[in-house]
Amino acid sequence: MHRTVEGLFFLDFLPILIYNYIMLNKLKSLIKQYKKTSILIALIILGGAIFFIAGREEKTAGKIVKVQLGTISQGVSATGRVEPSQAVDLSFDRPGRIIFVAAKTGDKVRPGQLLIQLESSELFAQKQRELANLSAAQVRLDQIRASADTTDLDNSLIVSTLSGAVKTITDMMADFTKNQYAYFSGFTGEANSIADAKESVLYSLYSQPNLGRVLTWYFLSLNSGLKRDISDVENGVFAGDVDTLVERTREALLKTKFALELLNSALSNTSEASATDKAIIKTAVDLVIAQLASLTTKNKSLLSQTFDIRLAQAQLEQARASLAFVDAQIAKNSLRAPFAGVITDVRVELGEVVSGAAAVSMISNGKYQIEVNISEADITKINVGNSAMIRFDAYGSDANFDAEVVHINPAASVTNGIAVYGVTLEFANQDSRILPGLTADIDIQTNKKENVLYIPSRNIMNRDGKKYVNLLVDDKATDNRFANLSVISNSKTGRIYEVEIQTGLKGSDGRIEVISGLKEGDQISND
Repeated sequence: MHRTVEGLFFLDFLPILIYNYIMLNKLKSLIKQYKKTSILIALIILGGAIFFIAGREEKTAGKIVKVQLGTISQGVSATGRVEPSQAVDLSFDRPGRIIFVAAKTGDKVRPGQLLIQLESSELFAQKQRELANLSAAQVRLDQIRASADTTDLDNSLIVSTLSGAVKTITDMMADFTKNQYAYFSGFTGEANSIADAKESVLYSLYSQPNLGRVLTWYFLSLNSGLKRDISDVENGVFAGDVDTLVERTREALLKTKFALELLNSALSNTSEASATDKAIIKTAVDLVIAQLASLTTKNKSLLSQTFDIRLAQAQLEQARASLAFVDAQIAKNSLRAPFAGVITDVRVELGEVVSGAAAVSMISNGKYQIEVNISEADITKINVGNSAMIRFDAYGSDANFDAEVVHINPAASVTNGIAVYGVTLEFANQDSRILPGLTADIDIQTNKKENVLYIPSRNIMNRDGKKYVNLLVDDKATDNRFANLSVISNSKTGRIYEVEIQTGLKGSDGRIEVISGLKEGDQISND
């Protein structure tokens, strides 16, 4: 059952009226004795009553809030400390005696600047020895190259030999084909064997099938396979391995030798074959054998020279690697600044022997950062790029510094039994007032909406998963939005309806977005 506003007003003032009635009766006797004083007291009591009633009316009026259009900001608050974007402790990875110290606390240093150096006389002696070894290896390589035949080194001689071998094969197969068509053009077993042998030779030469019974003019016009590759080498456009060409040519010569020996044997058993034809084929066999021997000899010579050169080159590279190793050891005896920054601590002195402990500490000149832990309840609200406002205890609440979320650790850690996620914020600007170690209060703005309807969240009632507000509608209003709703109470100024609303973003200051159910200017009552 709902109480009316008039009823509430009467109950609130009933004790005051009774109290005033009793006091007035007591004052009657006092007025007779102290007339002037009584008048003054009466005025004071009357003024207090007026003040109380006015205050009560003001309090009552303060229960009404209007639906407004404005901005809602949502954020997450946290506390952290300022840290440099980079901080490092520099130390030597080997023991040694310090012979040079160029850094002191507070120094600003540039990247690569020498800070501290260890004694390195033994390493410098090793470097001189490696320089001598490097020089000797270079001289050895130059001598081998000078003694080698330049034409052999660029493969021109071997390529010339390969080209000659291909010409020999084509010439021999021309003679082979002439005798094939003169004496074995049929399809007997012997003729087929001769055709197959020719097919094998020409395939290794041209990489094309079905050449076992073609005429000479046909295969001489082809330019493919091994023949084309050797021609490309001669013209300087071949991108393959010459050693592979040597093996392919050797295989073609062996197949040619087999084919010629097969034909020579067949001619010996044929009475129709002339002595001249038999002699030509026998000579061809001997020529191919000589070509194979020449190719093998020249290839071995080339391989031997190539091996000597490659061995000398390997020795030269080894000498260079040894020198680089010594240089690396010398470099390890020097501590240099890895980035531009400020020296924060120097823990060693000239002449001291160190053995691995941190010798120098420094921080970078980059933008300072703040590392904070955010609970699992709030981490889903935060995204990289969110802006933040930073305040320091040292400078009070009036000094605000802008920052931005630059990293969110995807892995959680547990602190006091609560899962938290590390969030890194970076200051937007460099400021001399920002110092490492300062305690910071951080407000991360996670969401923001402008020009939206909002009301205080405390004016919302929740029931059965729905949200309601008490809407005060003036009696004179002609708004028909709530014609289907029942009035839950009446006041002197209008009717109160319970209206269902849809809400959106909830701000950090208690404001909450109204998506539907209300419009700007509507009055919400707490009653």
